[in-house]
Amino acid sequence: MKEFLFNQIKEMGFNYLRISLTKDCNGACAFCHNEGQKKGVRGSRAVPLVTELTLKDYEYIADFFRPCLRSVSFTGGEPTLARNLPEIVHIFKSRDYQTKMTTNGFLLTNDLQHRLKVAGLDAINVSLSTLNPVQHGAMFNVANQFSAVMKNLENLSHNFKGQVKINFMALENVTVPGQLLPLSELSAKLGITISFLTILENGADLSDFVLTYLQDHIGQVWEEEVPAKFGTKRICYFENGAVWEFDDFRKEEYKQVAFHNKICQSCPLKDKCVEGPYALRISSNGDLRPCLARTDNIILFQENGYANDRGDLLNAVV
Repeated sequence: MKEFLFNQIKEMGFNYLRISLTKDCNGACAFCHNEGQKKGVRGSRAVPLVTELTLKDYEYIADFFRPCLRSVSFTGGEPTLARNLPEIVHIFKSRDYQTKMTTNGFLLTNDLQHRLKVAGLDAINVSLSTLNPVQHGAMFNVANQFSAVMKNLENLSHNFKGQVKINFMALENVTVPGQLLPLSELSAKLGITISFLTILENGADLSDFVLTYLQDHIGQVWEEEVPAKFGTKRICYFENGAVWEFDDFRKEEYKQVAFHNKICQSCPLKDKCVEGPYALRISSNGDLRPCLARTDNIILFQENGYANDRGDLLNAVV
């Protein structure tokens, strides 16, 4: 089973684990896909908790995938709700994984940042699409979190210098174009890269518009292309010191490469899929989710790990 699973991981081009530590989130974004799993408690009712999986479970997962995957991203829900987050980070870092986390930043205090740094967290992405406090509350469906996020970002710029990105959700007539210049100023001030994102289900590609707008208003100095999972990623540097990253997987060039494997090619949902083989997701209960588009190819995490799953990554196709 293990060899077969690893071969399929290689075939689909997965290069990292994406682990949801909890279904719960202290925000409630309307566009959240929650890594394909059911949503848990949302908003102000969400409280810090110990993860559903034990530390021994995470040790098993880290050891199981170490031969073929050496990078992990912690997500949720909201991963900072996990009281044992530093211990989980340490488990993977001690096994030589590159470690990253995506967070809304509400609870990312200076103390927690230092604990995560000691545990071995390498990089952090903070979801922030607006510098308007009222708009921030409306997008996350919670109140009075904006000032905490800004304070935490300031500390992050020192504690994780050069290893922080802001995930900017580009929403036409909501955050675009109104927030492009304010976020650029923040990028320049804190030395934090802005990573451009759009909603998966929305067919509109705003990346060209955003880049042109920034070029016209603050002047682009230079641009570089760096290797990405399927193709290249554009890093754009502007005259005011802002740095923006464009790696949108709606581009046709991305799909031509990403979907060029026998598993995706034989998938009955390939024409509807917008993401492709993005990452090997692990839900908060340990189940493997190869993609967001399907639920019939999930590999269950049972008492004996992945040894006795109910299928494989192909499942309904083969």
